[in-house]
Amino acid sequence: MDVYNESKTKELSLKGAYLTYQITFLSIFAASYLLMKMLSFVFSKHTVSARIFFLTPYLSPRSLRFKGTQPPFAILQTFLMATLLTVILVVLGRNMLMPFNYLKIILISPVIYFMTEAIGALGQLTFSPWYPESYPIHGHPLSSPSLSQFWGNHWNLWVQDWLKDIGSKFSRQRVVRLTGFFLLSGLFHEVMVNLPYWIIYKKSYFGTMMSYFLCQAVALWMDKKFFRHSPSWIRKTFMLLAIFLPAPLFVNIPILTFLGFLS
Repeated sequence: MDVYNESKTKELSLKGAYLTYQITFLSIFAASYLLMKMLSFVFSKHTVSARIFFLTPYLSPRSLRFKGTQPPFAILQTFLMATLLTVILVVLGRNMLMPFNYLKIILISPVIYFMTEAIGALGQLTFSPWYPESYPIHGHPLSSPSLSQFWGNHWNLWVQDWLKDIGSKFSRQRVVRLTGFFLLSGLFHEVMVNLPYWIIYKKSYFGTMMSYFLCQAVALWMDKKFFRHSPSWIRKTFMLLAIFLPAPLFVNIPILTFLGFLS
């Protein structure tokens, strides 16, 4: 009986820690989102009224230069489909791929795309009563012909505009500026993902996010230096390898725990 009670207490303690972690994760995510908006509003060269900007899902006033054309029903469809695919991957991962290893994490890494697509659509729906003309967070990233196009024109367009605003304070040299973009991305992901895990579980995974984005900086330099004039299939293959081979650095224990792969 004592063993049963001890086991039950431990189970409840783990569930409590997991719930607290999720709340902490979401709280730090929301605080980081608001901080990024405020920084961009201060540093952006694109002037717009605060009332308009803060009633959009965007991180940068720069994003207001384009108008989206999606009707609310299409955005809702995107949200539901992306959420469903996220749940399917989590269920398959928990039931068919445990315990995880390097290759299995690569297999489930598309969950990041589905999750962020759902978050973007939710942002569009949330702010649609005040700003119905927002465009999607992603621009069909896997249709990118190269890694340069992936990071420059297709992946997380809202953050791209934010980085361009903040990046205007970096060096004028393109290589230094791009490296600064990835360092800044790594820093914010460390705060949003690894910090809440450390706060709740007292286990450090600091450095994994930064390492992933530094890998992307190096890969982007290689793409421009060595593959700029290569056949399209070579650039596409290099893009997929550069994104997915280091993916376990990004899809780390904190991410896997938050999404429910681990508990």
